[in-house]
Amino acid sequence: MFDEIRVLDEWNHSVSDDYSMTRALQRAGRSIVFVPECLTPAYVDVDFHGLLEFTNRQILITKVYSKKNWAMGAATHFLYCLTLPLGLAVTLTNFFATLPAFHLAILTFVPMLLAAIREDFACPAATSVLPSSRARKSRSSVDVYSCWAYLFHICFSLTS
Repeated sequence: MFDEIRVLDEWNHSVSDDYSMTRALQRAGRSIVFVPECLTPAYVDVDFHGLLEFTNRQILITKVYSKKNWAMGAATHFLYCLTLPLGLAVTLTNFFATLPAFHLAILTFVPMLLAAIREDFACPAATSVLPSSRARKSRSSVDVYSCWAYLFHICFSLTS
């Protein structure tokens, strides 16, 4: 299959092996199936600067290889980020005007709380299919950043 869909030809002029493989599969009319047992742990010691560099690189690669996914992600992220200051301004305006404001605060902050809770389950979910990586992940404090970076990469790879 690898030779049949000419993956090496795609990789010869590629920056991203994931997106190139996706293009080759799509061109051949094949689909991608997520198999959790096929996750491969990548042990990378990274600081916050390294995490930002990695995520920026992944976002740029997505913009080049999958403009539609990038645009949808950018729009979603923009709206998500706009929620906090707008919700806070409306909530405080109502609060200082002695109007009901609690429901506005709930609408502003609960989605962020739910997103944080969802993300709190992401690393344990990834390591649950990789039991051998649990011991190594717990040894280093910077592995939290590695796990987030790895999951970010997985999410962009799966949406392609």
